[in-house]
Amino acid sequence: MFTQREAMSKLTDKIICNAESRSADYRLSDGSGLAIIVRKNGNKHWQFRYHIYENGKRKERIYSLGEYPSISIEKARQEHSSLKKKLANGENIQNIKRKHKLKIISKQPSFIEIAQELKKIQEKKNQLDYQSWKRELSKFESSMLPHLKELNLENLTTNDLMQVLDPHSDKKEQQKDGLIREKKFKKNKKLRNRGRKVNLDVKDDLVKLINTDNYRRDHLIEYLHVIQDAKGHINEEYMTALADLMDISQTEVYEVATFYHHFDIIKSGDTAPPSLTIRVCDSVSCELHGANELAETLDSYYKGSVRIQKVPCIGRCQNAPVAVVKFNPIDHADFKKIKTAVDQKKHQPEIPNYITMSDYTHKGGYQLLDKIKKGFITKESVLVELENSNLRGLGGAGFPAGKKWRILIEQEAPRLLAVNIDEGEPGTFKDRHYLESDPHRFLEGMLIASEVVGIDKIYIYLRDEYAAVRKILADELDNVRDKFKSEIPDIELRRGAGAYICGEESAMIESIEGKKGMPRLRPPFVAQVGLFGRPTLAHNMETLYWVRDIIEKGANWFTSYGRNDRKGLRSFSVSGRIKKPGVHLAPAGITVRELIDEYAGGMEEGHKFYAYFPGGASGGILPASMDNIPLDFDTLHEYGCFIGSAAIVILSDKDKVARAASTTMGFFLHESCGKCTPCRVGTSKATEMMKEKRWNVPLLSELSQVMSDASICGLGQAASNPLKCVIKYFPNEPETTPIVEYKKVKN
Repeated sequence: MFTQREAMSKLTDKIICNAESRSADYRLSDGSGLAIIVRKNGNKHWQFRYHIYENGKRKERIYSLGEYPSISIEKARQEHSSLKKKLANGENIQNIKRKHKLKIISKQPSFIEIAQELKKIQEKKNQLDYQSWKRELSKFESSMLPHLKELNLENLTTNDLMQVLDPHSDKKEQQKDGLIREKKFKKNKKLRNRGRKVNLDVKDDLVKLINTDNYRRDHLIEYLHVIQDAKGHINEEYMTALADLMDISQTEVYEVATFYHHFDIIKSGDTAPPSLTIRVCDSVSCELHGANELAETLDSYYKGSVRIQKVPCIGRCQNAPVAVVKFNPIDHADFKKIKTAVDQKKHQPEIPNYITMSDYTHKGGYQLLDKIKKGFITKESVLVELENSNLRGLGGAGFPAGKKWRILIEQEAPRLLAVNIDEGEPGTFKDRHYLESDPHRFLEGMLIASEVVGIDKIYIYLRDEYAAVRKILADELDNVRDKFKSEIPDIELRRGAGAYICGEESAMIESIEGKKGMPRLRPPFVAQVGLFGRPTLAHNMETLYWVRDIIEKGANWFTSYGRNDRKGLRSFSVSGRIKKPGVHLAPAGITVRELIDEYAGGMEEGHKFYAYFPGGASGGILPASMDNIPLDFDTLHEYGCFIGSAAIVILSDKDKVARAASTTMGFFLHESCGKCTPCRVGTSKATEMMKEKRWNVPLLSELSQVMSDASICGLGQAASNPLKCVIKYFPNEPETTPIVEYKKVKN
């Protein structure tokens, strides 16, 4: 029982040596959970106190580092830093502690040695008091018994075991007990070996493909990508071998693999898909420009020799229609362009010209980070500037960035950073645009956030469709690591696998942990319990992209932009029936009419402005008559819409809003994770009901409200927004426009 907690900035040898014993144990803190425990007897012991979350409950754990001065301050801090990194990787450091104890006792004890050690403890039972004997037994169980898992017991008989444990016991009892133990062993062995047998040739091949000495549970999705890329699909034998290598159940591997659309799972007896897949985007913008007709033409020509798949948005709406030949995106796609790519085996994306590390540093890049690290610019001043700028989360939620940083600073270390670049919202492509042109502006903002908040490890979650961006980030992250060495946190680039739901922050975190991307219930929030149960700063890429400019130029520079009483800049992804689709940087609060006329070049020839999505597929649909609403956070809610990630899709008088709403509902049905009933059943029922020529408006209205009110995450809550808007603003359309069938296929 600690009577007092002594809070000090940093311990010194003088402070520790001068610490005198008291009537009860007390702590001298070194920060971030590391402390010296001064015992009543005067002994001083290093201790690391941290928290984990099990079944939604916060539990304290203590890791003992050893006695002072045997463990010096420097050594204790090094070990403390190492333990925080392990926690940031999701490792159980208590298991590490047990393994360490095991090594101290014996590096490679034999079964006989373990048994003899137990025998010695049993002999002490009559020599020691009961509590002392129980402590001896407990030490044995935690330190020696784990070695049994590593021993080869194939040649060990029951009689051998009993002879070692008790050579004087009755032989009949030995035999009887031995039979029972043998039966239990056989039963447990049978249970362990349930499932498909491991093909050793496949296992050897997989070992070569993955090429690692440390199979991490959170890398399961990465390993599945390795198999998919190498083989073009994932069959049961490879999943079985992967489960064996990772020491997890085959069911666990199967459930994760089948959750994500980009893994082609081949069951026993099934035919593998063609070696080449062409994915044709049929989201709203691409559908407007003939994607469905293009898919039918390709399917008719290749007749199964090449797999043709219609898929949701792939983040290139400004170049509609778009198709992807394996990994190579074909902008403004037509049959000729796609056939040429197939014939010439152009399966990889072209890497666009972008600002490299040398270009970026030559123009002053990373100087701001250097000043913050050296203390020339204080962390508090960075926070104040960020707060004054009113920079909000630009992934859609709009939470103030400065406030989010302060919340994280208050949480205990280790703290993690998860960057969300899984922009799957149909109509959105701004993150890809910035990363394909100026990736280091984002990377410096990311590192500034890490420095100010005190981040121990960074995870970047990138949309799988962005193959070119993945190559750019992989190369430039290597350059960043070479430049800063150990001065920055570890950075891991993680690859999504075609699941829109993983754009939701808690689902993204589940996916980074190597699980199905299912959203978590709140509370607790990810700022408190995020990746691996650690406090996590979750940010959209574009939010971090603006950090450098705001700190260098000042909050007043950022807030000097804006219209209609709004402040700041917004990156609008504009697509549909306009002359200049693309990412347009415009003042916050601009109206859609101003955006079309001043930035997007006006409407396409022969088209009149009819309707628009103000916030992508989930942001609702408004008529052209409502073209004077400021496009920004909080301004669209009263109309049943929101700006989200600022994806603006423009429809003309030649388009049907009900058809567009139908396409989006089919998309949400396809992308629902199925965790909650309102979303899973609601999207399905709405899809069926919207197929009718005349909609049952009262029932659809009631259904959409239930989806909005009762769904766990933003997908289900927002899925019905376009439907509600059609009923409210375009009441005559549902009577004449049937829904487009959206097949739920694997990508």
